[in-house]
Amino acid sequence: MEIPKFCQEHLNPKLCQQDIGCAFQEFVHEALLNDYPDLHFFPCLGKDGAIDLSQTMSASRTIVECKYNGKDSFEDILSIWKNVASKLEKHLVDPSGPTTGQAQYKPWYRVDLPIREYIFCVSSTISNQNQIDQLKIMIVEFFRNLSIKHEHLNHLNGLSVEVLDWNACCSLLKKRPHLIFRWFPKTRIQGFVPLYDSLDTGTFHAYLNSEKLTYYSRSQHLKVMSAPQGVEIPDEENLLNILEKGDTTGLIVTGGGGVGKTRLMLEIGRLAQDKKWLVFRVEGKLKDNSLEQLSHQINPETSVLLLVDYIENQKEFYDIVETLNGINDTYSLHLRYIACCRTSYYQTIGDTSRHIRVDLSPPVQDLAVNWYENYQKQTVVHILKESGLEVSDKHLDICRNKPIFAVLISYLYCSGRQPDLAELLKEKDFGTWVTRRLRLSFGQADINRDLALLIALFPMQSDKVALLNPRQGVLFDKLATDGWIEKQPADELQNIDMWVTAHDVLADQILLSNLGSIQHTYERFIDELFSQAKSMGCLRSAIITLQRLQPELSSLHWSKILLKNISEDIIAWRDVRDILIRTSLLSPIEIISILGEQEELWKGAELESDFHNAIGWLTRWTINQKESALDAINRSILEMWIRKASSYPTRSNFILTWGLRFSAEAVREPALRWIQMHPVIFQTHYLMVAWMECHLPLEEIALSFQQWIDKFKYEFHLSFVAEAWLNARGDKELVRKPIKTWLEKHEADAKAHFVYQAWLDTKGELELVREPIKTWLEKHKADDEAGFVYQSWLDAKGELELVREPIKTWLEKHKADAEAHFVYKAWLDAKGELELVREPIKTWLEKHEADAEAGFVYRSWLDAKGELELVREPIKTWFEKHKADAEAHFVYKAWLDVKGELELVREPIIIWLEKNWDGDKANFVYKAWLDAGGDTEMVHKSIEVWLRKHGEDVEAEFVYSAWFKAGGASSVIKSSAIRWLHQNRDKASALYITKFLAMQDIPVDTVKDILIWCCEFPDNENALWRLTQLKVHLLNEEVGEEVITTSEAVLNPLILIQVPLTAVIRGQINTLFSYLISAPKLRSDQLRKRVDTLFLAWLRNPAAFENYSKPHINLQQSSYVQRVIDLIVSDALDINADYEPLERFLHWINSWEPERKSQLYRRFDFLKYNYPAPGLWDIVKIR
Repeated sequence: MEIPKFCQEHLNPKLCQQDIGCAFQEFVHEALLNDYPDLHFFPCLGKDGAIDLSQTMSASRTIVECKYNGKDSFEDILSIWKNVASKLEKHLVDPSGPTTGQAQYKPWYRVDLPIREYIFCVSSTISNQNQIDQLKIMIVEFFRNLSIKHEHLNHLNGLSVEVLDWNACCSLLKKRPHLIFRWFPKTRIQGFVPLYDSLDTGTFHAYLNSEKLTYYSRSQHLKVMSAPQGVEIPDEENLLNILEKGDTTGLIVTGGGGVGKTRLMLEIGRLAQDKKWLVFRVEGKLKDNSLEQLSHQINPETSVLLLVDYIENQKEFYDIVETLNGINDTYSLHLRYIACCRTSYYQTIGDTSRHIRVDLSPPVQDLAVNWYENYQKQTVVHILKESGLEVSDKHLDICRNKPIFAVLISYLYCSGRQPDLAELLKEKDFGTWVTRRLRLSFGQADINRDLALLIALFPMQSDKVALLNPRQGVLFDKLATDGWIEKQPADELQNIDMWVTAHDVLADQILLSNLGSIQHTYERFIDELFSQAKSMGCLRSAIITLQRLQPELSSLHWSKILLKNISEDIIAWRDVRDILIRTSLLSPIEIISILGEQEELWKGAELESDFHNAIGWLTRWTINQKESALDAINRSILEMWIRKASSYPTRSNFILTWGLRFSAEAVREPALRWIQMHPVIFQTHYLMVAWMECHLPLEEIALSFQQWIDKFKYEFHLSFVAEAWLNARGDKELVRKPIKTWLEKHEADAKAHFVYQAWLDTKGELELVREPIKTWLEKHKADDEAGFVYQSWLDAKGELELVREPIKTWLEKHKADAEAHFVYKAWLDAKGELELVREPIKTWLEKHEADAEAGFVYRSWLDAKGELELVREPIKTWFEKHKADAEAHFVYKAWLDVKGELELVREPIIIWLEKNWDGDKANFVYKAWLDAGGDTEMVHKSIEVWLRKHGEDVEAEFVYSAWFKAGGASSVIKSSAIRWLHQNRDKASALYITKFLAMQDIPVDTVKDILIWCCEFPDNENALWRLTQLKVHLLNEEVGEEVITTSEAVLNPLILIQVPLTAVIRGQINTLFSYLISAPKLRSDQLRKRVDTLFLAWLRNPAAFENYSKPHINLQQSSYVQRVIDLIVSDALDINADYEPLERFLHWINSWEPERKSQLYRRFDFLKYNYPAPGLWDIVKIR
C-alpha cells in the first residue's frame, strides 16, 4: 500500500485542526508508542527544551525531537537541525543550569536520569543512506563536542542517535496499519470506517453512539448477578477472547430491538482497539475486492475486527463472511467480525460458518432469560441515574426494560427538552406520544395511517421526499424538526443524501402504535404501503421495516401477500429480489416456492453472485434438515436454480459445494471444472470435500487434490481435506507425507483428532500417528473429542498402554456422557481389562441403561466375559424399550453366548421374531438360541419361514448347523440345506452341512455336492469322515467315478507317504475301502484299476491293518479277501515281495468274528493250494 506524504491535503482534518507541526508531533508519538510504550507527549507550540517526546526508564531517558518540513530538501533538514543545535548550545553552556527563563532544558543536565538515546524525526524524505549517515554523524559529533567542551555535559558523550525520515516513518506505519487509516483517510477502503471516527451523523445518532453515554457492562452485572448454574454468559473481555483464539471468526449478536446489540458490539470494538486491533465499522456496499484490498494492507500479526451493524441492510453479509474466512485461511490472517441483527432475522443467516451467536433476548424457556431481563432493567436504571434523572415507576414504565428508551429519555433531558420529556411520561409509549404531538399540527384530522405509511419508508433518499403526499410532507417536516428523522449527507459510501430514523426501535414504536387500530385490515395497509413504496422507489426500506415487525405480524400469510403485489408490477420488484430471496418474512420453503413463480421476476438472477449465495444458503438449509423438508415440486425448483446458477461461476464456490451435496449429477460437471481450474485456491478444498463426501470418482480430482495439499500442507484445514480423502477410501500414499508434515505443526491442535480418526479408521499404519497422538493426549486427554481418538486407536488394534492412563483421566470427567459408550465398547473389544471400566460403566448405566446405544455396551461387556450381574437388571430395562429393535440381536446373541439364563430373553426374542423373523440378522438369534440349549419348538416356525427367503445365503449355514446340533427335526431344514450346499459346495464353510446331509436320505446330486466339497478340501480332517458318512451312497453307480476321484484326493496324502495315523483314521480308511471294493461301478475296467492302485498303496503302508484290532462287523466282508486274491492272481501282489503287508492284512482278518472267518475257508484253500507260502495263510484260524 502506498502511503501519502505527510501534508495538509492528505491528512485527516479532524487530526490536523491546529498547526501541522503539532499534528506531526502527535503522529510520531503514535507511531513510536509500540516500541516506546511509556513515551510521553508534551504540548505543542510551547517551550519544550528541544524535547517533544520522552520516555523515562529506571536509569535513563530517550528523547524525540519532531520537525515538520514540507520540502524534501536535505539542505532544509540540515538547517532545521542546526537551529536545534544552536538552541541547545545556547541554553546548556552554564554548568549551574539553563539560561534564565529556559527551565525546560534542565533534563539535559541530569546525571541521575541521563539522556542515553536521541531520535531526530523529520517529515520529509532524505534522498539516500549517505545523507542519513551524514546527518547522524553531525548530530553525534555535536553531542560529543558538547560533552568535551562542557564537563557538566560529560554524560552526553556516547549518546545513541537515530535519524528517522518519512521513509522510516512509513516502515513503522506498515507494522501498524491502523495508523495509516487513521491519519490518511484516502487510503481507506470503501465501506470500512475506522471505529475512532465519530458517529456524528445526526443529533440522536450522535448521542446514542457517543462514548460519553454511560455504559453498563455485562462484567459489571455479572458481579451483581451471577450467571445461572450451567449457563455461560461471557463478559465483553471473554467475548473478545473468543475471537482472539481458535477458529471462530465471528460473533453474531441477536436480540429484540433496543436491547443493546449495537452498543455491545461497539464496546467490544473499543476493547479490541485498546488492545491494538484494527477496528472498522462496515458501512454501505463493499466493493467486490474490498476485503482482498484490506488483506494486502495488513500482516498476520495485525488483528482486524469488522463491525457490521444491522445485517438486515447488508445484503453482502454472507459474501463478506465467506470471503473473510477464505482470506484468513489463505494468508493466515486474523480477520474477525461482530455483527448485529434482530432475533427474527437470525434464521436467514444462522447457518453462516464459524460464528457464535450471542443472544440478548433468549427464548422464554432458556435458563438465561431472567439474567438478561434483569441486566436490561439494570442498564435502564444505570442510564437514568448517570444522566441525573429520577428512577421513577413512570420512567421505568415508558422504558419497558429496553435501554434504547432510557437513552431517549436521557437525550431529551440532557438536550434541554424537559417539557417534551414531561409529556412523554404521560403517555403509554413513545409511538403514542409522537403521534399525539404530530396530530396537533393537523387539528382533529386522523394522521395515523399517513404517519404509519411514512415511517415505514425510511431510510429514504432525499430526492424521494418530494414524492410524499402533502399530509406526509408536513409529517416529514415535523419529524425532522423534533429529531426523530435525521439527514445523512452523501459521502464516499452513498452518492446521495439519505433520511433515516433516529433509531429503528423508535420507528417501530410509531408504526405499531398506529397499526393498533387496524388489526383486522393489516393486509390492506401492507398493500397500500407496498403501492406507495413502489411508486417512490422505497420498496427495499418497506420490506426491511416489515421484517423488523414480523413477530408482531406473524399471523399474516406473507407468501400470498408478496406474490399478489409482485404480480402487479414485476419490474419494480426485480430491484429488490436480492432481499426477497433472504427475507425473514418467509420460511426457506416459501422462498423456494416463490422461486418457481413469476419467471420474469427472476430472469437473469443466475448471473448475480448475491443470488448464487442465497441459493447456496437455501440448499445448505435443505440438506441440514433432519428430515426431508421439500416436496417433489419444491425440490425440482431448487434443483433447477442450482443447475442454472452453477453454469455461471463466481468468485465463490459456495453454491457448487452445497449444490453437489444436494444433486451430485446436476452439479458434477461445473464442480469438476472449478476444481480443475482452481486447484491451488484455498476455498477449492470446500468443493473437494463435498466431491469426496458424495462418493464421486476420486481419480477425476486426484491431480488437483495433490496440488492443493502440496500448497497447503501446513494449513490447519488440510485436516478436513485429508479426512475426507481417507474416508472416501482414497490412496493413503497420497496423503501420508502431507499428513506427516502437517502433524509436525498441528499435532497438538484440538481438531487434529479428525486426522487421527480418519487415518486409523482407514487402516493407516499406527506408526505415523503414534507419537503425535501421544503429544495430543498430553493436552487434550480429557476433551470431549478425545473419546473418538480412543475409539479409533483401539479399533485399529493400537496398544492399550498408550491410552490406558488418558482413558482413566477422560472417564473421570465423561464416564456418564452418552457418547462414552464408544470408549467402553472399543476398550472391551480390544481386550482391555474389565477393572478399568467396571465402575464407570456402572455409573453410565444408571443414566443410560435404556438408551439404544446401551445395547453396544451390553454386547461388548458380555463378549469380554464381564460378569452377568452388572448388566442383568439394566438389560431387562433395555428390553422393555428395545426388545423389538432390529439391533437387539447383538444383545440376544451376546447374552446367550455367555450362557445367560434363557428365561430372561425368551419373551423378548419371541417379540423380536414377530417383527424381524425374516431379517438378514435373524440367523444370529436363531443360532445363539439353539447353541445355548434353547428349545427348537420356539424358533421352529420362524426358521422354517426364514429359510424360504435366506436359505441359500452364505450365513444360513450357521442356522443349519445349530439346528442340526440341537437335534431339531431334519424335515425343517433338509430341503433348504440341500439347496444351500449346491450353492456353496466349493466353500470351506459347508463343513457342517455336509456332515448333516451325508447321514440323510439325499438325492444323488447332493451326494455329488458332498463329494465335490471333499475333493475341494481333501486336507480337511473332516473330508475322510464325510466320505465314510456317505456310506451306501458310495455304492450308487451314478457317482462311481466321483467316488474314486474323491477317494484318491483324500487318501493319497495320507497313504502315499508315511505319516502318523490314528486308529480312528486307519479305521475310516478301512471303512472307505470296504465301500470302494464293494461298489458295483468300481468293479471293472479303469475304475477298478484305480481302486486297486489305491488299495495296494494302502496295503503296503506300514500303518495299514496294524495292531490287529477287531474291525466293525460291517467291515468283515469277504470282498476284502477276494480283492487281495484277485491282486495276487493278477501279479499285482507278490507273496514274497509283499509278504509283510500280507502278513499284517491276515492278522487283521484273523481278528474277525469266527462266523465271518468261516465264510472264507474256500478262498484260503485256494491260496494254500495255488500260492503256497509256509506260515502265511495259516495266520487266519478258521474253524
